Amino acid sequence: MSIDREVSRRRTFAIISHPDAGKTTLTEKLLHYGGLAFQSNPSREVSEVKALVAKVCSELGIKG
Repeated sequence: MSIDREVSRRRTFAIISHPDAGKTTLTEKLLHYGGLAFQSNPSREVSEVKALVAKVCSELGIKG
């Protein structure tokens, strides 16, 4: 199965790691490559990333 097909089948990902291990950067990259975020910026403030993730989840109807 191609990676594009596998990614399109997924709705939920769990990202678990030690603190300061790059979870925010990885989350941004997933949103960017998935077409849900138009830019990927590892230096962005964490609060901005959380707001973006909350917005995308809300648009997709994901509650958490």
